[in-house]
Amino acid sequence: MGTWDTFLLILLRDRLLLARDLLNESGSCFVQISDENVHHVRELMDEIFKGENFISLITFKKSV
Repeated sequence: MGTWDTFLLILLRDRLLLARDLLNESGSCFVQISDENVHHVRELMDEIFKGENFISLITFKKSV
């Protein structure tokens, strides 16, 4: 992972921590991310929101 990717994950982490504090118990958080970075963001989400709160990964295919 490059320096730019690390920087973006740090920014995302700060925003997710804020979102966690603002969400109520039944709140939801959706993140759109590329396939190349989904595992990094999933680790971050599990750290912040706890893995047992994960429900589903929604995938879609874009057409050109």
